[in-house]
Amino acid sequence: MDWLRRVPPRPPAFELTPDLLPVSEYLFPSYAVYRPARYDGSPIVYIRSRQDGFDFMSLWRRVARAGMEILEFDGNHTGLVRDDAEVVAAIIDARLAQCPR
Repeated sequence: MDWLRRVPPRPPAFELTPDLLPVSEYLFPSYAVYRPARYDGSPIVYIRSRQDGFDFMSLWRRVARAGMEILEFDGNHTGLVRDDAEVVAAIIDARLAQCPR
């Protein structure tokens, strides 16, 4: 289990609700070993909370050859997917509607 030595520590500002604790046990180790391929398609739309405790931007900037559009919301990640889910879904729908068919 050599890959466990490379697992980044959980950031101190990263708030986990009890329902996310089981997910986090797999999430952080997977980030340590995941190497995404270069993406040559359209710009990546990255939706994040302003209080994200972990910064994935350097990873996505390396793979997003056509650039990125970064949209930030107040609050933490859990609020983003719970409290602002309808707004986030509308943004995703609007971007998908712009994709060529």
